[in-house]
Amino acid sequence: MSAGGALQVGSVDRIDERDREIVAILTRDARSSLRDIAKDVDLSPSSIRTRIARLVQNGYIERFTVDVDRRKLGFEIQVVAMITC
Repeated sequence: MSAGGALQVGSVDRIDERDREIVAILTRDARSSLRDIAKDVDLSPSSIRTRIARLVQNGYIERFTVDVDRRKLGFEIQVVAMITC
């Protein structure tokens, strides 16, 4: 860990409670700003950036997504098919 409690990118340390809080915030709104997350978890925005980068690099966060209303976008049906060969 470096000064300010930020974990270094590439660190293999397990996630801590602040990391879990960051993930929870991003799960609710993937567009949350570093500044807003920093206020919520009492860290600096640069520490948040470092922690998110580490979470992504180590596979805790796989992607950032949005939910869309498919009907408003013109998709009337959704088909799920399973093909076995």
